[in-house]
Amino acid sequence: MDKITKGINVLMIGSDMEILHPNSDSWKRMKEYGSLVNRLDIVIFNGNFRGGNEDDVYQVSDNVFAHPRSFLGLLGLFKVSPRKLSFVLNHKIDLVTTQDPFVLGLIGRRLAKWLRAGFQVQIHTDFMSPYFRKESFYNRIKVYIAKSVLKSATGIRVVSSRIFDSIKGLRLKVKPIILPIWTDVSAIKNSPISVDLKKKYPQFKKIFLMASRITIEKNIFLAIHAMRHVLKDRSEIGLIIVGSGPFRKLAEGLVRGEGLQKSIIFEDWSDHLSSYYKTCDVFLNTSNYEGYGRTIVEALSVGTPVITTDVGVSEQLIKNDQNGIVVPVGSKKELEIAMLKIANDDSYLSELKDGAKNIIFEMGNRDEYLEKYARSWEESIK
Repeated sequence: MDKITKGINVLMIGSDMEILHPNSDSWKRMKEYGSLVNRLDIVIFNGNFRGGNEDDVYQVSDNVFAHPRSFLGLLGLFKVSPRKLSFVLNHKIDLVTTQDPFVLGLIGRRLAKWLRAGFQVQIHTDFMSPYFRKESFYNRIKVYIAKSVLKSATGIRVVSSRIFDSIKGLRLKVKPIILPIWTDVSAIKNSPISVDLKKKYPQFKKIFLMASRITIEKNIFLAIHAMRHVLKDRSEIGLIIVGSGPFRKLAEGLVRGEGLQKSIIFEDWSDHLSSYYKTCDVFLNTSNYEGYGRTIVEALSVGTPVITTDVGVSEQLIKNDQNGIVVPVGSKKELEIAMLKIANDDSYLSELKDGAKNIIFEMGNRDEYLEKYARSWEESIK
């Protein structure tokens, strides 16, 4: 790994509580990031943090430390200072990196200025999408904040070319780098099938699969409304929705209200997701916006075609009528047409599966990815 990054101290600002759970994906990822530097401190601002006290420190590895803090959005911003984060005064901080350009970005900018450190902003959300702005008044405030924060950044990492293109018009001091979310496609591809959806749900001749947090931007409701139309022609089609979130009960209520509970089935998040990808017929994504779209990559990696709205990496990976179908965001009619086309034509579905199997993912191996990640930190300090 790069000799320069090995000697630096990094302060990461995020909100992922999973970092506190040993052996979680987030915990493992932080250990790997820690291997790139001398010391990594992670401040986790999350309104759901209730345990312990403000001085609690969770040691992830020999040189990685997590510091959870209860936080209430913009109101909590004014309570953040080096004095409140006393551990940062014990050693020099070379770089502050934030996991979003919004409130966390404001915190990061403030700390970087106080600490005279480099300031990297990471962008995982397509905040320039008109659908992001339309979602809420708070999101419009977030866009304003992000534009301001990014002007101060000494380094910017985006997870897709879609985001890169969307912020081209902003007045930035640095050119963003594109570093996607690394996905171990070979591990997913080579994992054994532990659960077969066709055997679990033998009543369905074809199975559409969705897997995501059930939040407003994922627009699960679009898929439910489309399924109502599809089932009029093909009653033997099933939709499995894997995930939880604040809108799950509302989505389940809609399914019951439409009398579709025998055809649309909800499941909690599963460790068998790779098996689900392999044994469904089509993966379905109806998000209003995505920064990346990791589940799209995972589904395609095992040769499963994807129907998705035009978000995230869809423009890079999906070729219409070759390995999937891309439909306009929010278009129920186009989604219905795409789903019925696959439901009614076995040979067409077979062609899409062949196309999905032939996709070449330019992920590189894990070490190469970490090398690029380290380089992004190094360049943010200069």
